[in-house]
Amino acid sequence: MAALDPVLEDAFSKFMAIAKKKGADIDVSAVRKAFESAAMAHRLQKRLSGEPYVLHSLAVAEIILDYIPDTVAVQAALLHDVPRDAGMPVEYIERDFGETVGLIVDGLTRIGKIPFMSLEQAEAENIRKMMLILSKDVRIILIKLADRLQNMRTIGYLPPEKQERMARETMEIYAPLAHKLNIPKIKNELEDLSFSVLNPEEYRRLKTAMDLKRTGREGEIERIRSDMEKELKRKGMDVLVRSREKHLYSVYKKIRKKEIGVDQVHDLFAVRIITKRVSDCYRVLEVLGQMYKPIPGTLDDYISAPKPNMYQSLHVNLLTEKGQNVEAQIRTEEMDRLAESGIAAHWKYKGHAQEEYDKKIEWMKSLLNWQKEVKEEKEYIEGLKIELFERGIVAFTPKGDMIELPPESTALDFAFMLHTSIGLHTDKIKINGKIVPLSHPVADGDMVEVMTSPQMRANTNWLTFVKGSKAKSKIRVALKMGGPKRKVAVEARIAHAEDEGPAGKAKLVGGVLVVKHGMTNVRIAKCCTPTGHDEIVTYPPKMGNYTIHAKGCPTFKKSPEAKRAIPAEWVHEKGELIQKVNVTGEDRPTLLSDILKVIIPSHVQIEKVSISMTKDEKVMITLVLRMHKKGDFEGLKGSMKEVRGVREVYAVAE
Repeated sequence: MAALDPVLEDAFSKFMAIAKKKGADIDVSAVRKAFESAAMAHRLQKRLSGEPYVLHSLAVAEIILDYIPDTVAVQAALLHDVPRDAGMPVEYIERDFGETVGLIVDGLTRIGKIPFMSLEQAEAENIRKMMLILSKDVRIILIKLADRLQNMRTIGYLPPEKQERMARETMEIYAPLAHKLNIPKIKNELEDLSFSVLNPEEYRRLKTAMDLKRTGREGEIERIRSDMEKELKRKGMDVLVRSREKHLYSVYKKIRKKEIGVDQVHDLFAVRIITKRVSDCYRVLEVLGQMYKPIPGTLDDYISAPKPNMYQSLHVNLLTEKGQNVEAQIRTEEMDRLAESGIAAHWKYKGHAQEEYDKKIEWMKSLLNWQKEVKEEKEYIEGLKIELFERGIVAFTPKGDMIELPPESTALDFAFMLHTSIGLHTDKIKINGKIVPLSHPVADGDMVEVMTSPQMRANTNWLTFVKGSKAKSKIRVALKMGGPKRKVAVEARIAHAEDEGPAGKAKLVGGVLVVKHGMTNVRIAKCCTPTGHDEIVTYPPKMGNYTIHAKGCPTFKKSPEAKRAIPAEWVHEKGELIQKVNVTGEDRPTLLSDILKVIIPSHVQIEKVSISMTKDEKVMITLVLRMHKKGDFEGLKGSMKEVRGVREVYAVAE
């Protein structure tokens, strides 16, 4: 081993002592070799603080010890700035430290060259480059997050304009990435540090208020923690009880969202109870309910229904005898490891982090594919914001498999999350046992059943309502694969229908019967009465007339004619629009007739009407309307909202 400067020797000794204390399984000589190489490469460089540059690399490696304490990750952390800031070729690192270390450092070097400021100013291609690099190895993103955290800790040495740029970039890109991978410790500190730069006055005001509250309540919180621990152990449970304080930025967001003062935030402190078994979590909940008064509506069971980032815990707010509002979080040791270390927990305790990482970054890979299909850069950036910032949805298959979805996902998004082929051939979807439109939103906890048909194909209308980047990407690819021939055939059918006019006859064009309202050789089946809004099918004509059925008509499916089915399509008048509309309102006898009285004078044709009840005992009236232009609906919408008892009127995309 080469001799180091006394300052560096002392720093390295302290680092190894910390690694030993944390139980890191690392090769000391291999790590020492990487540190010496980094020290040599950075020997002429100093940070703005005046300290040797390599101490920054050592600090990054120390952060990594909490997440992936293996030799390769620590070596890569120590060497991460060598190619970019000291000019050492990556090939030398690969030669001296192995291919994996070289690949990780290369990825980090490439990310360092990508210019960013904020999501609003970022270029889609630069974001795509970053996503592509990060998706290759879990250690790349963890070292990048650790590097950013250490830089934020020393941000005060930068000029003000650079501080603001780095803080905004951190808040908009790196903190959300840490959240997406469920690494709250890094996310929370990144947010607090960015908050202190971007809004220093609010930060100082809130910090002062929190310090005062802590001073006044420290003893009380410790007493509550101690009482809980004693009682739970008296009941024979092996538990660890800790107290924690919410981080500043989360308190700030709550204050802004609820428009309240810090004095009105009652759950600034929380108690975390760690158990050995899942069953003990519910036993703890029972005991706490006997000790304190649970606040109604505050119980969240994330054990039976985990959050989209796989977070599991029981949450409940308790009111103590002195009127203190305390949040209790109850989870097992394994749940706690995953909650604190995120994806890295799999590396430390299960040994297959890359496999888990691949699952966690499915959204990232979908964005990469989607970006190739999206021409509008703004659309791509908006998609990224949804994936990074907004809370997702967890729904279930009939077999109980949990599916994680982007925010505001539809039933069709769910189908694509199951498998691309299922999405592309989706025929019908049931949510909680009821058939719903493909555009129906999915809610947390919904059970979703997808029914497919080999005849079903993707259509451009799907792109108007799916939310997830995966679904959009796969639909666009499928539409392209339809090719020019399909486009020509559709255009030919439309041209034929326009030539025939409403009083003409339906004819087969390219194997598809083209149907327009009013054609003389078409009759509508009474068993299903399809409208211009429905997908339709027919069979060879009898007495020169075609009978049109809805595609899913049960009567037609059971009939002998089903074996001779012929595809059919509605073609509407130029400018004509078929629109499905939902109206919700109070359950009163003349509601429907009052709504129809508004529609009929407007000359908008009513194709179909159905009535159902909602979960909250309201009436849902579904109308299929044929109108000449989109503006017709906007005028009607206002008039229908004025009908007594109507609560909501909205168009349904299908």
